[in-house]
Amino acid sequence: MSVKATADSTGGAFGLVESLMPPGFSPPMHVHHREDESFYVLEGELTMQCGEQRFRACAGAFVFLPRDVPHSFVVEGDRPRAC
Repeated sequence: MSVKATADSTGGAFGLVESLMPPGFSPPMHVHHREDESFYVLEGELTMQCGEQRFRACAGAFVFLPRDVPHSFVVEGDRPRAC
C-alpha cells in the first residue's frame, strides 16, 4: 500500500491509498459507518459487492460504496492487480 493523501493532509475531506492486491484477495464483508469508500481500478478486474448488488469493475472503472452499506470485493485473475 502507498498512502497518497491522508485525512490530515486534506482537512479531513478524504484519504487516498494505492494498493497492489494478490489474485483471490477478498476482505470479509464489512461496513464503514463514518466514511464512504471509493475505488478506481488501475488494471485487472474486481468483483464488487455492495449490499445485495454484485458487479464487475474492470480497469478504468470508478466504484463508489456508500457508508452504512455492507460491502466487499474479490480480486479476479491470476496475478496481483493495482487498484
